[in-house]
Amino acid sequence: MTSSIRHITVDCHDLQLVTGFWTDVLGWREDPEDPNLPEHTEHLIVDPRGLQPGLLFIQVPEPKTVKNRVHLDLRPADGRDVEVEWVSTLGGTVIDDRRKPDGTGWVVMADPEGNELCIERSAAETGEPGGVDTGERSFGDVRTTGELELLTGMLDWYREGVIAKVQGVSALHAAAQPLGSATSIAGLVKHLALVEDSWLDGRFAG
Repeated sequence: MTSSIRHITVDCHDLQLVTGFWTDVLGWREDPEDPNLPEHTEHLIVDPRGLQPGLLFIQVPEPKTVKNRVHLDLRPADGRDVEVEWVSTLGGTVIDDRRKPDGTGWVVMADPEGNELCIERSAAETGEPGGVDTGERSFGDVRTTGELELLTGMLDWYREGVIAKVQGVSALHAAAQPLGSATSIAGLVKHLALVEDSWLDGRFAG
């Protein structure tokens, strides 16, 4: 038997301050089905894409006094140094700069209550997979393609793009509605199928 991590829990003295800091750093949001209210002693923020785990902040009476045994390593989308500057403007503090002259290394920072986090290099900076998906995929030379070939080629092109975007998504995440509306991955795929059917079968073929 194995388990999965549902939440990473962080004790904090100022619940609003720490929750707000991590909400801005990660671009996450509260659970729309369980919003964070001022009277709550626990605040949860989740990845808007429906991915787990979430970050659960629990209010405690005492401030942090010793080094935490668990911290988050962040891989930014826009680059390590840019992220360090951004986190600093949000109230983070650099406590150990491990950047090296050759561009490698990381920066140890602390949130407003002193909980450590590490800012690593982005995927683009390390040359590893996992960078931002630009959506760019080759199509071919449209200037020498016939109309039928162009139409069927474009249909295949966008279908393959949709498949690439949703490949590996579980049924649970496909049905998740993290934006607080009826929008979901499964719903978007269904919408694309209905639009394609409407244009080709209804409007084109009559």
